[in-house]
Amino acid sequence: TSRRQRQMCIRDSLQMAAGLGYNLDDEWVLFPRNMEERHAQLIEEQRERDRKLQKADDAQKTEFYLESMKKHGWKNYEMETENYVIRLPKNIGEIRKEGNKMHHCVATYIDRVAKGETCILFIREKEREEEPFYTMEVRNGEVIQCRAKYNGAMTEPVKKLVNIFKMKKLWSCLLYTSPSPRDMRRS
Repeated sequence: TSRRQRQMCIRDSLQMAAGLGYNLDDEWVLFPRNMEERHAQLIEEQRERDRKLQKADDAQKTEFYLESMKKHGWKNYEMETENYVIRLPKNIGEIRKEGNKMHHCVATYIDRVAKGETCILFIREKEREEEPFYTMEVRNGEVIQCRAKYNGAMTEPVKKLVNIFKMKKLWSCLLYTSPSPRDMRRS
């Protein structure tokens, strides 16, 4: 390794050590026997810490999400057809995994989902229910977007499915919640 790379390794190691709460006056921290090895250890320690923080954050947001799900009746959005399943994520971490596997930005919606501002649904092929297929966002009774891997557009069969979803799950709700013209005249 070049001198510059060693300097960057030392700088990065000291920054990580400080962020992880190590005593920077300790010679063992400042001058490890093998800087590259210590650097790799600190990276792994930082990743583990980040995973634990993420898990704790996701657990808290999952509580809010489950409350929002009940409050807004999102469970009613779930449905099955002959070939597909539309379901809610079980928890916030599942939304993050969906974004990673699908290579799209659904994980950036986690805070809004937890607050009940928008609903995320997973569309799965029935024979592969654990495998991501499409991700759909519903807000205020309207389908905002439905994306495949890499933000791909809907295929014709998925467009048909989304239209069935709208008719069965979104528009039917309007029929039961909208006042009738007679009720409107009475007020």
